[in-house]
Amino acid sequence: MGNRAVSVINRRNRADGNEAKQEGIQENGLTFSYGFTMMAQNGLKGSGMSAGGFLESLPDRAYFFDKGLRFACTQCGTCCTGEPGIVYVEADEASRIASFLEIPFEVLVERMLDPFKDGYTVREAEQGRCIFYENGCVVYPVRPVQCMTFPFWFQNTRSASAWEEVRVRCPGVGKGRLFTREEIITFVQASYPVYLKVVEFIYKGGGG
Repeated sequence: MGNRAVSVINRRNRADGNEAKQEGIQENGLTFSYGFTMMAQNGLKGSGMSAGGFLESLPDRAYFFDKGLRFACTQCGTCCTGEPGIVYVEADEASRIASFLEIPFEVLVERMLDPFKDGYTVREAEQGRCIFYENGCVVYPVRPVQCMTFPFWFQNTRSASAWEEVRVRCPGVGKGRLFTREEIITFVQASYPVYLKVVEFIYKGGGG
């Protein structure tokens, strides 16, 4: 699931630091990207700023998307299938999914999720397909924040070039209604804590 909406970060991003640093020199609003990507990988230790402080500072910056970005989900499934990736689900999100599917919470966890930290990760079916994807997302109305906020994630909105990479993969980017700067920042703020957890999962090899 690495090359789709339900994956916060691809394993190839282990080598993304230097690339982000270069982009930070070139792109308006991206100079913080390298520093905070590295901080994410280290749980923001030694940064002098908490994750909360970083999120609160986002509205104070200038971005390439100050005039907004267009997006409309086509439910094509590109973001729900493909190479392996990670979908993080909070406990309360898992509870809502179980209720929506009308199955006991314990059954959902046993058959579809794996424990991680204070939440879970979604299991994958054949060829990296999200287990909740069957000719469409079967939990779309109650999908996790990670999925709901796509494509407006920290790593996707850090620069115009990063956004262009997403556009190439996702047919919904550049179409549909215009999301305002304020809406985009709200999505980034909502999804960033998940980003930190997924980075930790990748770099520590899961578990815990």
